[in-house]
Amino acid sequence: MIECQKVDVTQGVVLADVLYEISDKAFVTGSPWKVSQFKEDILLGETVYFVMLSNQAVIGYISYRIMLDEAEIYNVAVLPDWQGKGLANKLLKECLATLKLVGVRTVFLEVRVGNQAAIKLYRQNNFEKVGLRKKYYHHPLEDALVMMCQLLGD
Repeated sequence: MIECQKVDVTQGVVLADVLYEISDKAFVTGSPWKVSQFKEDILLGETVYFVMLSNQAVIGYISYRIMLDEAEIYNVAVLPDWQGKGLANKLLKECLATLKLVGVRTVFLEVRVGNQAAIKLYRQNNFEKVGLRKKYYHHPLEDALVMMCQLLGD
């Protein structure tokens, strides 16, 4: 059975290694964050992490931060063996539904211009390109698309 659950700070420090490992395996370019960055981010308590579990093992996650009526999605990652099964879509939909419930109007994210699978996923979930950040990513150097999704009208 596959389920999603919110991570609290006490679980988070233990999960930082797992989140790093998932990111490192999920992204062709490796994890965008170090283990220490995951730990610090979780301990600050401002970023929300939802993990996807299969038989109590973490197989994917999504992280985001809310700022007033806006949110930014930081990472979405699913282990390679679980990719292509709609799990990233499930994580994203769960995230967007949660954000809408708490009154978030607009959601932003950045994605590598070469990550066509992620761009397709975001477009299917009503994200639109609103900008481009030149040379935003490193290892390798790559531009980032800035995408936005309107959850609630004005």
